[in-house]
Order: sequence, then structure tokens, then C-alpha cells
Amino acid sequence: MKIIVFGDTNKVGMHVIKLALARGYYVKAFGRDVVKWIDKDINTKNFEAIKGYLFEEEDVNKALLGVDAVISCIGGSIDGVDRARTLGLLNILTQMNKLGIKKIAALGNLGVLQVNETTILQDTPDYPEELKAVSLEHAKAWQYLQLHAAEYSMVCTPQIIDKDGTGNYTTLKDYFPTPNLPQISAGDVADCLIKCINTNQFLNTRVGISAI
Repeated sequence: MKIIVFGDTNKVGMHVIKLALARGYYVKAFGRDVVKWIDKDINTKNFEAIKGYLFEEEDVNKALLGVDAVISCIGGSIDGVDRARTLGLLNILTQMNKLGIKKIAALGNLGVLQVNETTILQDTPDYPEELKAVSLEHAKAWQYLQLHAAEYSMVCTPQIIDKDGTGNYTTLKDYFPTPNLPQISAGDVADCLIKCINTNQFLNTRVGISAI
């Protein structure tokens, strides 16, 4: 399988790239600062670093050529100003549709998970004020996935720490899993994202994830 990773310079993107290469994928990494990936640590014919800009239609379209699936690890500030998670993702989805690419797994946050049948976490009275802007951005990204992606999964995480995966994590469709621990390793999130593009277990849904 040939995949492309957007947001390759952040901690989850790095782990996705390394895990996917170790499992025999052909991996493209797209970003403004991908030169650092062309080194002895990723010296394989199955890796391609592509310098480009997320908001440029032509850059994203060219990068997507020939891929089977997309993993979006797009980050950004928590103030909702840069809009990479939303408008950047929308550009990816638009170019995917032009090229007939159906499958995408994307990072989200806990704010878009259900607390009951009618309410998501970010709409509860006690949700932290400082997280509202970024959670609204994730919620908009989720809307774009629902509207524009043929096959999507959105992995909604607690605080991510830059550690290798343990394999000891649990997931649940649309809701918080049990336990609902406050931190998870970037490696386990990466593993979950890769699983989402390989199976239909979480097809067209959000994925709550927690360490166990």
C-alpha cells in the first residue's frame, strides 16, 4: 500500500512514517520542512519526502498522485488562528476527490467525542475555555470529513506524549473508552491511525482512544 502523511514534522507524523515503513508501506511525507527526513534514519526506496504547502491546491494534488490512502496528522496552534486543521484538511479532501482517493484517517481531539447521544464534550458547561478554539477547529474538520470523505476515521486523543507505542491501548466508536486516561503515546496513536486505513472497524466514525 502507498500512503501519504500530512503533518510529518509533528510527533505523531514521525511515528506514523517509521511504523508504516517498518510494515512495508511505501510512504510519502508532505510538508514545508521535509528535508530533515532525507537522512540515514530513513534511507529506503520506499520513502519519498515532498516539500509543499498545505494550502496550495497544485502542491497537494501532485503529492497525492498514486497513493491509496491518506493519514492526516496536521497540527497547529490551539487558538484556532492558522486554520491548518480545517482549511488545510479541506484542500486535501478536495484533491482526494479529484483523484478518486477514498480513504483517510485524521487526528482529532477529545472535544468532538460524544458524552451522551446528543452532546459532545466541547459543548458541556465545564469544558476548559482555553481549549474551545482548537476543539471548534477539530469539530469543523470532522464536519469536512463527513461531507467530503468517502471513507474516513477521526482518531480523537487525549494529550499526546512523544514516546514509542506500547500496543496497550483501547478504542471505542464515537465515545470515550474505558479507561479514559489523560495521556497516550504518539506511537500508539500512530498505530491506531494505520489500523484505520487498513480495516473497516471504524469506517466513517470518530475513534476514542486511551492507554490501558
